[in-house]
Amino acid sequence: MDRDWILQKKATRRTFSKSTWVPLRASVEEEHGNVRNLGYSNEFFGCGSVGFSPENRDIAEELSWMDIGLSRTIGPYAYEDGSYSTIDEYQLNDKEPIGVHLVLEIPLPVVGGRQWILNPDLVAALRLIKEGDNWVRPEENFAIVAREIRDENGEQRLIEIKREYLLDYLAARNLALRLSYYRQRVENVKSLEASHYAGLDSHQEERDGGRYELLIRDINDVFGGSWAMFRTWRTDVDEEEDAPVMGPETNENTDYERSRGHNRGYDGVRVEGEFWRDEWIDHQGISTRVRGDEDKNLPLFIVETDGTRLASSELNSEEIGRWLWFRSSIVNELLDLRGFSLGWYTAETGCIKSTSGYSIHFGINSSDLITIYAYDIARLPAWEQHIWAAQNVVPDGKVSSELLDAQVKAQPASTHAVEELFFEVMAMLENGFREAFDVPLFTHDINRLEAMKHISRFSSKDQASLLRLAKELVRIFSDRLDVRELRKLSKHSDKDKLGSNKLLEDVLAQKVGPEKAREVFGPIAGAYDMRVGDAHPTSSKIGDALKLAGIDDNTSLLRQGEQLISNFGQSIWWVGKLLFEKP
Repeated sequence: MDRDWILQKKATRRTFSKSTWVPLRASVEEEHGNVRNLGYSNEFFGCGSVGFSPENRDIAEELSWMDIGLSRTIGPYAYEDGSYSTIDEYQLNDKEPIGVHLVLEIPLPVVGGRQWILNPDLVAALRLIKEGDNWVRPEENFAIVAREIRDENGEQRLIEIKREYLLDYLAARNLALRLSYYRQRVENVKSLEASHYAGLDSHQEERDGGRYELLIRDINDVFGGSWAMFRTWRTDVDEEEDAPVMGPETNENTDYERSRGHNRGYDGVRVEGEFWRDEWIDHQGISTRVRGDEDKNLPLFIVETDGTRLASSELNSEEIGRWLWFRSSIVNELLDLRGFSLGWYTAETGCIKSTSGYSIHFGINSSDLITIYAYDIARLPAWEQHIWAAQNVVPDGKVSSELLDAQVKAQPASTHAVEELFFEVMAMLENGFREAFDVPLFTHDINRLEAMKHISRFSSKDQASLLRLAKELVRIFSDRLDVRELRKLSKHSDKDKLGSNKLLEDVLAQKVGPEKAREVFGPIAGAYDMRVGDAHPTSSKIGDALKLAGIDDNTSLLRQGEQLISNFGQSIWWVGKLLFEKP
């Protein structure tokens, strides 16, 4: 420790009104050693908070650590006349509620200790859920809004909230939050002169909007001194009686003893720095989340071929009649966020489902760009709009024709996305296999929604990612095939050495012949070879694998990904058709 530590000058300069995190209640302590011995050190931070409406602000200005700090009891109270004070009410005097607690304290007398909980109204208003020690907001990519810190014994020591969300809630309720906090730092040293604190004297000062006090005392003066103990007892109780009764207390039926002593012998000096401050956290009059105020910090979007941009607020109308263009990489960027998912409507249109509850209807145009009706983007929460804005580009390749079919002509295309077809034919083959052979085709099920994030044409951005897409297709199909059951069905002479694809191919060959089976399994075999290329990207066999998978490498990478999924899915469909179709 040093002089700066005990004087707390850096700590007292920092205020919570400008911090990212604001403590709502805190009792944090870091202690080393025995409080009466040399070498002992301790740092403590305690904080209490209450929200006040404007009409009670003048009263609240007079309240400090003893009024809203940790010594203040938080709890409900039932009066004898029938009045009742709820747990979140802060009362100055009996039946005089003037504030609101944002952290509630519940005593646990049976099991011991106490529990702090975030005010349920704040949780409901910001639509938070508890995950571990954090309260998160799913609508904003599960952002951590509030969190609690526990000590090594699991006891809650701090609940704090991000200032951004706190201000939103305070604005909606028209409250200002008053913090009252206390910092204490203590160290026991052998002598003042031989320590970092040489030359310091006990003093008090007003500093940084608070009060600082330095106390330098001999440890013996703090913990030493005289003591007295007085014990008194009753003498008129007959322990042999079955039901003894004590009468009124008198000098004749009581006795007493007393003793005195003196504690001394504590060596060293206790150096103690304390700081108290009260602070207001004032809202800024805007509540976009709780009250739904208009967000003034929304992005601009490119709407014309010359790069002209319009503010999001100007696009926020169903009658806007404009579309926006985005790089296709936006899809993977969003799917990387927790809670987002991808769905398909037609071969070239689908939707991105976000945690904010919206489904963004998109189309893929001839330039492999994502086109979306402008209003669908403008109505999103601000944080999502900023993600979209970063991928917004100048119009190129017109609006997706299938998107216009749905949104303008009201005649959705009757096409199907290869991604959807892949999962459908895989399910059809599985059902047919069970019906025909009475055995499972796959060893385990998959989460289709999660798998759809990876089995997507958008996954193909370059050759490396195209190879990874092939690896995902093999993982979802080939790696799940039940090898044990397929070996039972196979009649190949080397069936014990064959892998899953070859075993299924042999089952098909028994019906259509080896040559036809090999032709059907070509794209699957090509994808498998591409998977090997993912592990060894310099392999000269990658070109052969692409050809075997039926991929035209003269098309865009996105279209190559689409071809890979389509051809793989068609192979699965032909396996089922040839195996189970009746002559």
